[in-house]
Amino acid sequence: MIYLIHGDDYYLVEDKLSEFTKKYPKYAIYSFDGSNADTPVALITEAARSQSLFGEASLIIVRHPSFFYKKMADSEKKELEDYVADPSFNCDLIFCESGESLPTKSVAYNTILKNARVFHFQKLKGRDFYDYARGYVSSLPVKMSKEAVRLLIDRSRMDTGRLHQNCEKLVLYGDFCSEKVVDKLCPAEIDDDIFKLINAITEKNASLAFYYLQVYEQKNQNYSYLISTLASQYRYLYTVAFMSANGASTREISKTFNAKNDYRVNKAYETLRTLSMPDILAILNKLHLVDKALKSGDQIADRQHIARFIMETAGIA
Repeated sequence: MIYLIHGDDYYLVEDKLSEFTKKYPKYAIYSFDGSNADTPVALITEAARSQSLFGEASLIIVRHPSFFYKKMADSEKKELEDYVADPSFNCDLIFCESGESLPTKSVAYNTILKNARVFHFQKLKGRDFYDYARGYVSSLPVKMSKEAVRLLIDRSRMDTGRLHQNCEKLVLYGDFCSEKVVDKLCPAEIDDDIFKLINAITEKNASLAFYYLQVYEQKNQNYSYLISTLASQYRYLYTVAFMSANGASTREISKTFNAKNDYRVNKAYETLRTLSMPDILAILNKLHLVDKALKSGDQIADRQHIARFIMETAGIA
C-alpha cells in the first residue's frame, strides 16, 4: 500500500507515522531522506519491491521527497508511474512531508495520488484540539488531576508543539501531577497573566488583581510595558466588542487580527460578559493618565501608580 502523510502540523504527522511504525519490527523499517538529491526514485522503488529474507512485510518511509518539488526526468517519471500502478503487496511505502505545503501541480504528487491513501494534517482548532490533547495526555505514563489537565491544555494555547513540550516536562517530573505542578512547570505567557489581571479587575476582585500583578512582577519589572500591554489588551477587547455587536463571527474577528486560531477571541468573550464598551473607554483613559505619570518622573513610586489604577478600576477607591 502507498501512503501520503503531510501537513503543516509536525506533531500530528509524526503521530501518524508512529502509528505505522508500531506495527512493524525495527529491522523491517527502512527510511530514506528524500531531500538528498542522491536518493533517486529508482532506489526507493527497488527497495519497496525487494522481499526480505524471511518474507515479512516491510515499511519504507521517504521523508521530504525532493522530487515533488522539481521537474522529473522521463526515466524517473516512468519508474514512479510503474510502481504506483503495481505496488508491492508486501510493503507499505510512505511519502512524508511536514511543515511545508506540497506542490499540488507536480508530476510526482499527482502520480502518487492515483493509488495512495492520503492523510493531511492541518493545525487543530477549537474542539478538535481539546479532543486531541485529552487523548494524548491520557496516553502518557503519568496521572494528572482534572484541574491539571484543564490547565495544561489552556497553557498549550491550541499548539500541539507546546502541548508535547509541556508533557515532556511533566513526564520527567514524576508519576502524578497536580494543578500546582503544571502551573510551575508549564508557565503561562505574560499575556495570559495580563488577561487574568484584566478579568480580576473587571470582576472587582482587587486581591486577585494584586496577586496577578505580583505574578507579572516576578517575570518582568517593567511597569511601562505592563501599562502598554494592558492598553493594547483593552483596545483589543473594544475592537472585539464592536465587531461582535455588528454581527462579526468569531472566525471573522480572528482573521482581522491574523490569528492562527480563536483562542484570544474566546478569552475576550469571557471578559466582555461583564465589561461594556463605555467601561473599556473609561479604563483606557485611566491607563493614559497612569502612563503620563510614569513618564513624568513623579516622586511617587511607579508601583503606587499601578496600585492606584487597580484600586480605582476595581471600584475600591
